[in-house]
Formats: sequence, structure tokens, C-alpha cells
Amino acid sequence: MSPKRDTQRNFLMIANLLTNPDQRSEGSYGWYQEQLELNNNLGKVKFSDKVMVRFGFQETSVTGKDMFHYFRTFNTKEKCPRQHSCEVFVDTVAGEIINNKGINLDAVLVHYNYKPPFFLSSLKEQTRNIDMLHTIINGPRHELNEKTIIEHSNAVDNIYGESMWRGMRRLSLFMCSEAVMARNIQPLIQKKGEKQSMQNFSESPADISICFLKTCTVWVNCLYYPIEIIKTGLFGKKPLAKNKGVCAFISNCHNGDLAKSRYQLLTKLSEYVPIHQYGACGKNIQEGHGGKQFELDNNCRFYFAVENSMVTDYVSEKFFEGLKALQNGAKLMMIYKGAPNFKEWNFPPNSFINIDDFESPEKLGEYLKSINDDEAFEKRFNQITLSDQKHIDKAVRDLDYRLGQNIPCRICKSIGEMKLARYLLFKIGLKPENNKVNYDEWSDFRRNFESLGKERLKILDRMYYMAYSIFQEKENYKNIFNLGWEFNKKG
Repeated sequence: MSPKRDTQRNFLMIANLLTNPDQRSEGSYGWYQEQLELNNNLGKVKFSDKVMVRFGFQETSVTGKDMFHYFRTFNTKEKCPRQHSCEVFVDTVAGEIINNKGINLDAVLVHYNYKPPFFLSSLKEQTRNIDMLHTIINGPRHELNEKTIIEHSNAVDNIYGESMWRGMRRLSLFMCSEAVMARNIQPLIQKKGEKQSMQNFSESPADISICFLKTCTVWVNCLYYPIEIIKTGLFGKKPLAKNKGVCAFISNCHNGDLAKSRYQLLTKLSEYVPIHQYGACGKNIQEGHGGKQFELDNNCRFYFAVENSMVTDYVSEKFFEGLKALQNGAKLMMIYKGAPNFKEWNFPPNSFINIDDFESPEKLGEYLKSINDDEAFEKRFNQITLSDQKHIDKAVRDLDYRLGQNIPCRICKSIGEMKLARYLLFKIGLKPENNKVNYDEWSDFRRNFESLGKERLKILDRMYYMAYSIFQEKENYKNIFNLGWEFNKKG
């Protein structure tokens, strides 16, 4: 893992360049990032192959009309102008692109259940390239100094940068928007102090995660449109819906214990208030031509918006459809139960009826019955104050619906930034023994650079985060691919 001590000096000098407190100075990590994103360069080097990143899919059904079809119409060249170049292959499986068309992919995306893609290049190939890179770095017979090291570092990029970039192990992306992701990703996560989990992490080729969990590399929530209650000025302006009782849109009532219990709860509530079931389970009413949102906007008082899975961070479109109805002027109360950490999303308690506030389904049913007549319902609805409406708007803004419109750009950027961070770590002597580098391995390697001091080590840690640990980290939802995304940059 660590370089030999007699070759450490050149690595240390390059590390000193990378960790310059002025992260805009030539040779620093921040400078390399800027060169990649603004100039499509590796440092000062422009590759002969102008496309920095290419990725494909293990199965093309992932981009079909019933799944993530937006990949098929998304033009990365037009939509992602202020980042490195990227090409996405959506209509041919990765294996055919690599083996039959001879196109080298930098990453392959796997959906739902993670299994290492069939099309990963070998770790041995990466190791051979790292050995060559290190030979070039340690090649000069004359002793390098602070003045000559930057020229040497740039020369290394020019001589072997593109070969190393293309010769890295092909990245593996794991994408899933379903609640099952919370379970499926667990075996792939490293946990500090747990040796087995860190060993599993090192051996797994899963590099980038794309999902609803705030710990994922690329965070994808279910807010697909803006919601601005105050700006529209329509809150509570529509007449009270004539349909008393609860509107439900449940079509999954058998697949899983939670889906069954959700439908059982709805059935119990029918003993207290009328249920208007638009979904396949016990359907007794038909949606109009305007679809679900029209019904919520105009024909519902209560909206049964219970998730079919109760896992951390899983808040589906159901909740936002209810908020959209409030924006559109509906007098609507959501009946909601969802993620165990839902309070962290900062939606005011008055804005919905929280099932967890009731001791039993019977108590909930009695409460709904008590506010089902016109006067009582109006009184409860009016508890959503102007302050609550402002808080709803802020909570929605904090989620930023625009993230959903830039998913391919964000994935592309995460691939390029990960490859850059790995390349630069290889330049300072890192040579992974497994697919990835875990916390303990990184801790051992960074000891070679303790002479740089704490502040510079923080920059090295940032590089490690981008290169490896970003697969799953607590604050990922705030990173540069998520809430830190720069939407308004102009070319």
C-alpha cells in the first residue's frame, strides 16, 4: 500500500504541491479540479481523446420508458456545459460497446440489486499502469527541488496522464430509486472500527452510489417540480371538496408486509370515514382525465399518502403531490407516515396529519371522523398558518427540485472527479491492493505525509473522500454533486 521510503521524497514533494493552502495555485488539487471542469484538461494536458468520461449500462432496460428514460433524451453536451466532457451510451449494453465496438467506457451502471458488472477491467491492469506511473515519477536522476518539481509533475501528466486515466479499473455505479436500496447497499458500506466491513468495502468494486439516501454519492430525491405556496397566493382559495372522506391511490396491497399493513390501515379507517380508492386495491372510483393531481387539487379533503416502505430518507412523490395540491389552492389534509427521520426534512407538523401521533388506527379513525364535516375540517385546515406555509416553501427549496433535472450531469461529474482524485493519489505513491482503499488503509498511507501538517493533511483527506469514501458518507447530500451543485454557472 505505501511506497518504499527511498522513493518517498518525490511523492512527498508532489503531495506538497497538491496540498498548497492556495488551492488555485498550479499543481494544487483545487487547480487540477478547475482544469478538469473548466478546460477539460488533466492539469495542463489535453487528451488526444477529447471525451474525458464515458459510461454505459449493464442492462439497457434501465433507460427504458418505464424506468429512467430521461437518459435517452438528455444531451450532456448541451445540458452540462460547465464541466468536463461526457458521453452516455443508453441503447446498447456496456459489454457490446466495449467488446464489439471497441469503445473504452470509464464506468458501467448497475441497477437495483448490486452485482459486479460483467465488464470491469482488471485490477491487475490498473496496477501495471500505476507501476509505470511511479517509475516515471521516480525516473529523474537529478534531485528535484521546489522549483523543478512542478515542471516534473506536469511532465508526468503529459507523458502518462492519459494512459493512466484510461488504464484505471473501470468504475462501477450502483443506482436504485426504490426503498430496497437501503437494504441492498448495506453489505457494501465500510464502517469505522469494523474490520470485516472495511475488508468487504476494499474488495467490492462498487464505487459510486446513486439513490434517495442522503449518504449516496449522487443524491436523488423525489421532488420533481417547484412548489411555491406563498408565491402563487392560492393557498386555501378553492372551495372545499364535496367528497368527504379519504382519497387513496393504492395499487400495491400484497407485495410486502408494509404494503399489506398499509392497506389494512386504510380498510380500518373505512369504518369511520368514506374511502375513495382510485388505486387497483379495492378500487371504487375512477380518476378523471386530469389524473391524480387533478383529483387531489379538486376532489379530495383527506389524502392517504402513506409510504409502502419505512426506511431512512425515503420520502416518495406522494408527499410532494399533496404539497403541490396545497400550492394549487386545494383545501387538503395529508394523512402521512414515512421515513423514521422525516422530522429532519423540516416540514411543519401542522401541514399534515401524522399517523405516528395516534395510539392506534382506531384513534386515528375517530379523529378523522371528528373533523370530516365542513366546519371542523375548515378549522383543522386553517391551522396551517402563514408561518407554516413559509416553512413548507423553505423545506422544499432546501431539497432543490433542479437536482432531478441534472442527474446525468451529476453522474458524469462524479465519475470524472473520482478518477481525478484517484489519479492524483496514485501520483503520490498510492497503489491499492484491492478494488478500493478503506479507512484503515488510508490511515496507514497518510502517515507518510504527516510532516505536511494538519491543514495540508485535510486536503489529502478530501482527495481520499472523493476517490473512495464518497461511495457512502453521512454528509454526501451536501457535496458538489448534490446541494453543492452550481446550477447558475455560465460559459
